[in-house]
Amino acid sequence: DDEAQIDELYRASRKGEGVWTHTLEAPSAKSAQAISESIQGSGWIISLEQPRTPNGAWEITAQRSVRPLPRQAFEMLVRNVRRTFEMASATHGGQYLGWRFQN
Repeated sequence: DDEAQIDELYRASRKGEGVWTHTLEAPSAKSAQAISESIQGSGWIISLEQPRTPNGAWEITAQRSVRPLPRQAFEMLVRNVRRTFEMASATHGGQYLGWRFQN
């Protein structure tokens, strides 16, 4: 759930800047490219990986640096990014799989 992840992100960020990674999947190369184009910007580094699973889904990874912020700012950031990525993936037949944070 987002609340638990937001708490985890907030605590981890107190240790310093880290990398925030989001994962999405798409049913085809064309769909993966469309999703990646729609989420580019705001400091995201986007990468695409060819299918490695039986379902043939392409993996899209979006990463960016995150510095320590107040918890309320993390809440807004997480919700906005999740909404953006969910909409982008759904629009192009894909799926948003979630995120993780690493110092």
